[in-house]
Amino acid sequence: MSFGISVGESIAAEHQELLFELNGLQRALDEIAHLQADPQQETEVNAVKVPALTTHHRLDDLAGKLRRYESVQIMAA
Repeated sequence: MSFGISVGESIAAEHQELLFELNGLQRALDEIAHLQADPQQETEVNAVKVPALTTHHRLDDLAGKLRRYESVQIMAA
């Protein structure tokens, strides 16, 4: 019984959705990293920037892993 979509196609679609979400998160974190603060708000803004920058580095690592998967997937096609 066929449902019209293969397991490989389903995984590829999930992969693309994950990349889309990852790119959106990276753009949001870039915005946070470039926030400009008034001097009286600098402490609060920096308190948000530090975890955002840490998260951004982890997302970059994940993006690299996903890109490696993508190149393997293309070679297998």
